[in-house]
Amino acid sequence: MWKWDFELERTHPIGPKRDDGSSRHVLARFLRFSAREAILRAAREKRRVEWQGNRISFFQDLSQDVLQQRRKFDMVKKQNTGQTGTGWAL
Repeated sequence: MWKWDFELERTHPIGPKRDDGSSRHVLARFLRFSAREAILRAAREKRRVEWQGNRISFFQDLSQDVLQQRRKFDMVKKQNTGQTGTGWAL
């Protein structure tokens, strides 16, 4: 398995407790950018991550400005879908 040495600045659950007992989202702030990137990269490579029998997912916490820019770009991608020779990079 992996052996990582990283520190978290803080963590906290997001949203109200669920009646069905399912897990809530957890926001984690890493002390070092490199640790955050290593974990996101490893999660992408592994594709399915489980902890104590529960599947967990990792997502970046992006600012509203970045999300709005990506939404605008999504419209352009949809318009150009199917065109040959089209590639995308963010």
